[in-house]
Amino acid sequence: MNSNDILVQCVIVVLAITTISSNYGENKSKLFVDAYAGTKYVKYHVAVINGLSNDILDVHCKGDDEDLHLQHLAVNTNFTWSLRTAFFYKVSYDCTVHWEEGGEIKFNAFIDDSKFLDYGCGGRHCFWKTTDFGLYLWQIHNRTFVYKYGWPGKQILRVDNIYVMV
Repeated sequence: MNSNDILVQCVIVVLAITTISSNYGENKSKLFVDAYAGTKYVKYHVAVINGLSNDILDVHCKGDDEDLHLQHLAVNTNFTWSLRTAFFYKVSYDCTVHWEEGGEIKFNAFIDDSKFLDYGCGGRHCFWKTTDFGLYLWQIHNRTFVYKYGWPGKQILRVDNIYVMV
């Protein structure tokens, strides 16, 4: 057996693993359990939560090869999807949230990058929450939502430990 035959067999094995892995359901394989940021074939969950005081939130998210379509979220509801990281490329999802009173915020909802996963989301869940003040990301290490982006054209003022949007 020459080196070309060995190379072809290696490629076939990698493709077979990729195909089989993408067809496994939740918790059917240890391949998807106990994996960390930077490890491939890990399942992640992303959510955008409407925490506005009293308005509909429009959410439109797209992956590299997937459009999740426009979603209209009532107050205190969310839009959630799951994804798996890939072996040959990095997976990312970009979202746009639109609020009639606040405008539009565009952001990276998920990036298959250890810095984003370890220090952004922290874990296998990326939870984004909109409020009247802006967009927040849940950071599991801090156990709190951390402010990321404000609504365009709106300013937040702090007066005697009370936050007011102007």
